[in-house]
Amino acid sequence: MGEEKINITLNNKEISIKKGASLVDLLSVLDKKPEGIAFAIDCKVVKRQDWEATKLEEGAQITMIKAVCGG
Repeated sequence: MGEEKINITLNNKEISIKKGASLVDLLSVLDKKPEGIAFAIDCKVVKRQDWEATKLEEGAQITMIKAVCGG
């Protein structure tokens, strides 16, 4: 039997991720580096130092923002 999954919404797209995953795990799944990234869950910003401890829950609405430089 495979690992249990939950559904979350990331930037208005529904995705599945393993149950108990953290924001750090989400970055890994997305193959993104943490530099310049900010997260909000259900419209509340999550501090970078809390990413590992922040476990994703079924139905969470996650916004991921990537800062870019330039004009």
